[in-house]
Amino acid sequence: MILATLLWLFVSTNETATTQRGLLVPIVVTGVEDTQVAIGVPELIEVTVSGPSSRVDRLGPENIEAVLDLSGLEGEFERAISVLPPQGITLVNVNPSDVTGRLEAVLNKPVPVEVVLLSPLPDGLLLDLRSQPQQVIASGPSGPLDRTVRAIAAITMVQGTTQVNLFPADAGGQTVRDIVLLPSVSTVTAASRQALVIKEVAVEFVRPNNPALVGVIFETDRLPIAGPAVLLDTLESVQATVELTTPTPPPGQYTFPVVLALPNGVGALEALTATLSFGRSPLAE
Repeated sequence: MILATLLWLFVSTNETATTQRGLLVPIVVTGVEDTQVAIGVPELIEVTVSGPSSRVDRLGPENIEAVLDLSGLEGEFERAISVLPPQGITLVNVNPSDVTGRLEAVLNKPVPVEVVLLSPLPDGLLLDLRSQPQQVIASGPSGPLDRTVRAIAAITMVQGTTQVNLFPADAGGQTVRDIVLLPSVSTVTAASRQALVIKEVAVEFVRPNNPALVGVIFETDRLPIAGPAVLLDTLESVQATVELTTPTPPPGQYTFPVVLALPNGVGALEALTATLSFGRSPLAE
């Protein structure tokens, strides 16, 4: 009996105890035309309320309504914020309690989408980035709009496709407030590839097996090539050949393009030719 009485006293005291609490509440702006934007309005205000602790402890920002009504205003304004706590909760303080700002006309301009990789790229890799769309519309007052030069899509991946939220940025990459991007999301595709390196290798010319061939002029034994480092690390030489237009050309001197036996993904930085001299084939005599 004594235990039940103590429990009832505790619950009864807890339900009737009064407490205070501060919350950060977002401001809802009303009365602004689609062709206007409100400058100087904070995103959040600090609201202090009091009431029964059992109710106050359960309150969240979504339970308190903070409205800034700008209906019928133009240009500079100073307006009180209307805060409506739930029934049975007392409003103690609002900071700030009013807002000084201005209404400006909304302007538009196109800005390019720039994809930025936040994580470091592994050594030896290059990254190909594509954004869809490649350009969006920035909308806002003239001052912030003049500072907005791009829409940034920040990613951390180096392979694949993802949807990325865009943010308006100035020339230094800093976010510009009071600007809306349309659309506000970009589809970014990232594809990594091996970085190309340049290396000089030996060239080994393979002489055609033709009895009429009497002379070869091939004036180089070294050649710069480019490709991924993983392919060039062990590549020290390449074979060079020519393809004859006929099995046995008539006597004379001919210049042929050289075909290099290079791995896939490796290319020569110079085009080579070989000059071949043919006489009369002994088989034709």
